[in-house]
Amino acid sequence: MPRPFYYIRKTILNPYIGIAASLLFMIPNLYKILEDVTVLRKEYFFLAIGVILYIKSLSKIFDNILKLN
Repeated sequence: MPRPFYYIRKTILNPYIGIAASLLFMIPNLYKILEDVTVLRKEYFFLAIGVILYIKSLSKIFDNILKLN
């Protein structure tokens, strides 16, 4: 019998889920930022989180691809 949080942890740590989540952070915030670029908004913070998550997820995917070769 697997541990109760095994599948949840495996889903959260999946890099493809990370890319989808980061895009959910980035795309709506970009629309809000592009309306008026001169105003400092909280969306810049969310955009930074999305970009960091996106880069980390892509790094995991590329590391997995290189380990297969």
